[in-house]
Amino acid sequence: MFKLKKDDTVLVIIDMQERLSEAMDEDMLDTAVSNTLLLAKAFNIMNIPVIETLQYPKGLGDIDEGLKGSYKPVLRVEKTTFSAYEDNKFVEFLEKNSIKNVVLSGMEAHICVLQTALDLLENGYNVHIAADAVISRNDFNWETGLDMAQKAGAVVSVAETVIYQLLGRSDVKEFKDIHKLMK
Repeated sequence: MFKLKKDDTVLVIIDMQERLSEAMDEDMLDTAVSNTLLLAKAFNIMNIPVIETLQYPKGLGDIDEGLKGSYKPVLRVEKTTFSAYEDNKFVEFLEKNSIKNVVLSGMEAHICVLQTALDLLENGYNVHIAADAVISRNDFNWETGLDMAQKAGAVVSVAETVIYQLLGRSDVKEFKDIHKLMK
């Protein structure tokens, strides 16, 4: 449950969207976006799939400008449900690719991130949430969302922990490129 492996892990970037970003504290948003970007780029370097979800894009816009075009998602899910697990394409991707571990980043910790985490846990997946790559409109909601997810069985850590755990060692070809991202 605590250990991540490259061959059965996916990153899911949940609803990091333009209009949602406008409602967030600027400093917290910068941290969440930069750590989500770090995760996405590192996952791309390690050839680990990245999925992005968009909550009602007609109303909430496209992916946040700070992320747009900086990584390659394997799947983009447009949804109106709060949990990404309610989307058939999302579930089919996880099943087809024998995914066991799902790393979550995104907005908001106490709504879409939490509901996705709870559904994944209920369906037998290991869930890791990079606390420094998720955000809510205020600290109390962020803390409450992470606390609930952790009590339900999610592993809460940070982006660098996730990346270095997947990397596993410094003598692999991806290390230099990932190390550059960390600077």
